[in-house]
Amino acid sequence: MAALHERIRELSGAGSASGVTLKALESRRQELRGKLDKARGERASKADELQAAMRSVADIEAALVRGKKELDALLARRDADRARLEQLAPAELSQRLKQLQSDVVSLTGAAAELRTTVQTLDARLQMGIERMASLESEEAQLAERAKRLRLESRTVAEEGAKAKTELAALRRIEASMGSEINQLRERKEALFREKTELEGERDRLQNKVETTTDIIVGLRTRIGQCHDKVRELTEELNQYGVEVTPPVPSFDTLRDTIRQLEGAIESMGAVNLRAVEDYEEKARRHADLEAETKRLEAQRGDLLRLEADLDAKKKVSLFQVYEAVNENFRRAYAELSQGGEAELVLENPEQPFEGGLIMKARPRQGKALRLEALSGGEKSLAALAFIFALQEYQPSPFYLLDEVDMFLDGINADMVARRVQKSSKTAQFVQISLRKITLTKADHIIGVTKQDGGISHVIIRPNISDIKDVQEELSIPDEQMEEGIQ
Repeated sequence: MAALHERIRELSGAGSASGVTLKALESRRQELRGKLDKARGERASKADELQAAMRSVADIEAALVRGKKELDALLARRDADRARLEQLAPAELSQRLKQLQSDVVSLTGAAAELRTTVQTLDARLQMGIERMASLESEEAQLAERAKRLRLESRTVAEEGAKAKTELAALRRIEASMGSEINQLRERKEALFREKTELEGERDRLQNKVETTTDIIVGLRTRIGQCHDKVRELTEELNQYGVEVTPPVPSFDTLRDTIRQLEGAIESMGAVNLRAVEDYEEKARRHADLEAETKRLEAQRGDLLRLEADLDAKKKVSLFQVYEAVNENFRRAYAELSQGGEAELVLENPEQPFEGGLIMKARPRQGKALRLEALSGGEKSLAALAFIFALQEYQPSPFYLLDEVDMFLDGINADMVARRVQKSSKTAQFVQISLRKITLTKADHIIGVTKQDGGISHVIIRPNISDIKDVQEELSIPDEQMEEGIQ
């Protein structure tokens, strides 16, 4: 029994501690909920103010649009009436009307004030948007704090699960009280929203009444001014004794027309007096640009024709060179290969500058092949034949050949040497070679050899008459004159 009583006291103590914690959390939650409700109310109020401001701006913009249309119509009517009055009235009356028009221009300050009002409303609208964003941020922060408190409440509730009986009773009491509190809170929020809406509607109506009153006062003032001006104009017409032929508009019609024209002039604001000069300047600039464009187009046509002529001349010159070099190439290759055939073929005969040049060769007792399919010796013969073909068409003063007979057998090397010897009558040839057959056709020999004993020996034999002396000196063996290309 003692142990049982002790356990009951422990549960009672735990329940009391849990109840105190729950009361503290509930108090904190009520405080945060009050702040949240206050923030929501401010947000709703600002939203109403923002909507009212936006509606006011829309009304003002619509009024501006309507006024602009009316002013355009009045301007047209004013111009017509002005022309009619200038035809009927003397020069003094025209001067007076121009003076009155300058007075009307000075009344454009009203339009500036209206623009200032619109800018002020835009600024208030921007401030309302910023305030709404700030309230939304505060609302998010309060919601986050409420979420954390709910998590803490669940943690405390889990820790107080040991005192089941006391905690269950407290939860039932809390549930019953919480439903009543929620109902009262919802009722309070509904009354607060209704109050806010009524206050916003009252402010809106009050602002509308004030705006309408100001507009009415301004219109009445302007009506009185227009009456005074009409009266003055009537008196001036009577003084001048001008006779107006019918049909003449009525006094009220003229008065309304003048009032409308003055309003139209006022709405026009400042007039650009340099518009005609600016237009004339731009027109001159446009004419100059058109003339320049035509001149450039003519030059472009001339350049295109010149390009076509040059292309035609280049093509003619290319075909002349091609035919001459191709004929020389056929002859030189037949001479070097002892009866072979070769030719140069254009890849694109119609547009030769857009294609390349193909070299085809058919060695003696062989078949026609492209240069890429020939052996090393055959390629050397074809390349040398092409060099000699170019040399015959347009000789150069000097040629350097570096071991061009390396891949040739004795017969073909001899043919190349004879051809070089023949061409040396019209140009200078320097040929680097290790072939005796080539050396026998040389006019001068300059070389370096390494004799027995590892000593290099420089040989210079200008105007040689017999290669045998050099052959004996350098110990050069005789070559086998075998037919064929290696």
